[in-house]
Amino acid sequence: MTYEVGSNGSIVMEQFGKELSVIYPDGKSLVMTHFCNGGNQPRLRLKENARPGTFEFEMFDITNLKDADAPHVQRIVYKIMDERRIELEIIWKKNQSEELEKYVLTRI
Repeated sequence: MTYEVGSNGSIVMEQFGKELSVIYPDGKSLVMTHFCNGGNQPRLRLKENARPGTFEFEMFDITNLKDADAPHVQRIVYKIMDERRIELEIIWKKNQSEELEKYVLTRI
C-alpha cells in the first residue's frame, strides 16, 4: 500500500497492488473513486458524523458495472488505531450479500 499526493495537492492516490483509489474534495464532501481490478469504478463519499478516528466511504454510484449482481466495492472504512497502524475494511457486495476484507496497515 502506497500513498502519494498529486494534482497540486488536491488529490491523494492510494495504490493497493494493481488497484488505485483517488481521494479528492467535491464541494464540501470528500469523494473516492476506486479503480477496481474487476473493471468497474465505484465512487464513494465520506459519511458524515462517523466515530472519531473512523473514516467510512460509502458507494453512491458506479461505472462499468456489468450487472447489478456483479461483485463490487460497497464501502471502504479506515480506522486509526494509533500513530503507526490503520485498520482497513473493504466491504464487497456480491449478489444480495456482503463480504469483508480486513487489513492492518503498519507504517514502516
